Amino acid sequence: MKKNSLSRFLLLGLLVAFAPDLLAQDIYGLVDNSQTDKKSRRRSYEGAVQMNTWSATVRGGYTHFFGELTSRNFSRGSAAKKGTFAAGLSINKQLTNIFGVSGNFDLGNLSSSKKDVYNAYFNANFFQGSLTFDVNLKSLVLGTKKLRRLKLDAFGGIGYMWFNTDVFEIGTDRVLGYSNNPPTSPKTSGKWTDFGSDYTRDLVVPVGLKLDYQLTKRLDLGLMAQLNFLNSSKLDMTKGGSTDHNNAIFVFNDKGDGRRDRWGQLALTLTYKIGRNPAMVTKDGKYPPEAGRYHLRWARPEDVAVPIYNPTMDTALARVKAIMPPPVDPRLYTDTDGDSVADLFDKEPATPPNSVVSGGGVAMDLNKFVKDILDRKKPNDTCLELFTNVEFRTDQAVIPTVSYQNLQNLVEYLNASPDCRVVLVGHADRRESDAYNMRLSQRRSTSVKKYLIKAGLKDPSRVLIEYYGEFKPQAPSATAEGLQANRRVQIKVRANNQWRDYPGN
Repeated sequence: MKKNSLSRFLLLGLLVAFAPDLLAQDIYGLVDNSQTDKKSRRRSYEGAVQMNTWSATVRGGYTHFFGELTSRNFSRGSAAKKGTFAAGLSINKQLTNIFGVSGNFDLGNLSSSKKDVYNAYFNANFFQGSLTFDVNLKSLVLGTKKLRRLKLDAFGGIGYMWFNTDVFEIGTDRVLGYSNNPPTSPKTSGKWTDFGSDYTRDLVVPVGLKLDYQLTKRLDLGLMAQLNFLNSSKLDMTKGGSTDHNNAIFVFNDKGDGRRDRWGQLALTLTYKIGRNPAMVTKDGKYPPEAGRYHLRWARPEDVAVPIYNPTMDTALARVKAIMPPPVDPRLYTDTDGDSVADLFDKEPATPPNSVVSGGGVAMDLNKFVKDILDRKKPNDTCLELFTNVEFRTDQAVIPTVSYQNLQNLVEYLNASPDCRVVLVGHADRRESDAYNMRLSQRRSTSVKKYLIKAGLKDPSRVLIEYYGEFKPQAPSATAEGLQANRRVQIKVRANNQWRDYPGN
C-alpha cells in the first residue's frame, strides 16, 4: 500500500471514529437539523433514546513472535527474553450496537530465537498505532437479550509499527545486526531520545477477538487475543528462504522471498465507559429508561425505548366503555315543533309553525306582550327569552310579509328591554352546493338584521349573526314541507349575561 493511500485511509477512519457530530448524522436515521435543537447535536448519541457511546480501554499481556527467527512452537529459546510484554490504550467509539471503531496505541517488546539454521536470537522494542473496526458478534448472532453481560467482538484494521531490533549470536551474545543499520535499513521515524536509538517503521494489519464481561455500570473486564501481520520481514532481520544461512540474518530486504513477520498478544483488558448517568441491564433483563443512559456497547435503542401501547380490539372496546359517558336523553337535541326549544324543555311541544314562544316553548302573543311592556312607560329590567322563525321561499333571502308584524314587535321589545340581545341563525335546504347554501343562509341572516335596523332598532350591536347552510336541518328534506321548514332564520332572544362568551360576528 502506498503511503498516500494509507494516509487517506487513516484520515477517513479518524473522521468516522472521532467526528460523527461534525457530520450531524444519526446512525438510526433520526436526524434533527432544527435551529432549536442545537444542544442535541452535541450529545453522545443522536437518536430518539439518548445513549453513551464513548469508552477507553487499557490492556496488558503476553506477546509472542511468529517468523523465521523463531522455533515452531511457543518456546522462545534459551537465549531470548523469557517474559515479553506489551501494554496499550484504546479510545473507542460505538457507532451502533453492532459496529464500532477504535484508535489503538501499544508499547512493548518482543524476543525470539532459533538455533537451527540461524543460531541467533533477537530482542525488539516497539511502538504501534492502529485504527480498527469492531463487529459485535454476540449481538449480531444472539441479540442483546441473551448473555446480556457478555460481549464477543471481532476486529481488524491497519496501522504502523515502529521497532528497534538487535540480533545476537546464541552462546557468545555477539551483535550480528540491528534494524536501523543504514543503508539496508533506513531510518524512517527520526531520533527517539527516550529509547536511545532510531526506530524503523513498517505497515501492520491487526486482527483479533475480544471477550468482555460487564462488571459495573462503568467497567468491563475482558480478554483479548490479537495477531498482527507486518508488511515485511524486517522485525527479526531475516530474509528467510536464503540458501546462504550465514548471511540470512541481516540481509535486509523487505521484498525478499521469506515469510512476512507476525506477532501476537494475549492480554487482559479493562474498559471504562464514558458518559453521563450510566446504567446497565437489570438482573431480570430489563432496561428501564428512568435508570439513566445505557451504553451502546451493551444495549440497542429499541431495548430502552418504551414500547408503543397497541391494545387488542377487546381491550380497546373495554377502555372505551369504561370512559364512555352515560347516554344522553335524545330529547335534548330534538325539536319536534321547530320552535327552537328542545323537546326536553318544551312545555308545549306542538306549537304551530313560526309561533313566537317563550324559553319554555309556550306560544305567546308577542303583540300583546310588547303592548303591556310599553304601557309601563319604563324600561323592562328583565329580559324574557323569546324564540321564533322566519321562513323563506326557495333560493330567496327576501323576508315574507307574514313575518313583518312579528319583527316589528321584536324591535319594540328590544328597544324597551336594553338587557336583551338577539342572535339570527340562517339555514338553507339541501339543494344546491354546500358553498352556495352557506352564502344563501348568510344573506338570509343579514336580511333579517337589516330589517330590524330599518324598523327602528336603537342598538344594532346587540344583533349577532350565525349561518350554517344546509348542515343543521330542522326537518327531513324528503318532502316539500321539510324543505320549507329548513329555509329559515331562527331568532333567539336572550339576556346579555347569557351571551357573555359569545364570539360575535
